[in-house]
Amino acid sequence: MSLLAALFGAAIGGVVTARSTAQLQEGMFREQRENEVRKLRVEDYQNLIDSADRAQSRNEELVDCELSASRRVEVERIDPTNSTAPPVPRAAGIPCFEESVAAREAARDVSKAVDKISTYGSSGALALAQRIRSSLPDHQYSLRRSPSAKKVSGEKYPDLRNEFQKQMCRDVNPLPRSDC
Repeated sequence: MSLLAALFGAAIGGVVTARSTAQLQEGMFREQRENEVRKLRVEDYQNLIDSADRAQSRNEELVDCELSASRRVEVERIDPTNSTAPPVPRAAGIPCFEESVAAREAARDVSKAVDKISTYGSSGALALAQRIRSSLPDHQYSLRRSPSAKKVSGEKYPDLRNEFQKQMCRDVNPLPRSDC
């Protein structure tokens, strides 16, 4: 009888030990995976912010160029001999061509960054990333007229950027601050 009780006790102890070890390993694996995802999110989230900032800057350069081009046209229309009008950057004879190309490339970089967030980002971060992409101008280029940039949504990029940074704070900090 005591032999049976000892064997039964050893079996139960073995099962409890095995279960505890499995739970400990599972917890360690989950924590390691969460750390890996946080690292990937930091990289992808920061890439979106950097890409969107660049796109915003390139758009401002394009708008400045277009304004300069329209001022030049107006000055030349009024007085064709006036040489004081600011020069308009041209490539291949097209006003603001390089600025337009840079703005389109920056917009593509934002789209790539949003695509990366769709893999490891939280659903909140992905929704904000898509709103950021929509808040930036959609660049169209026509060889017959100057480039034009149209906003897809009425939302303002700086406000969305701030919202995204708060989401980033919540998603990547192991212990998020209360102001995230």
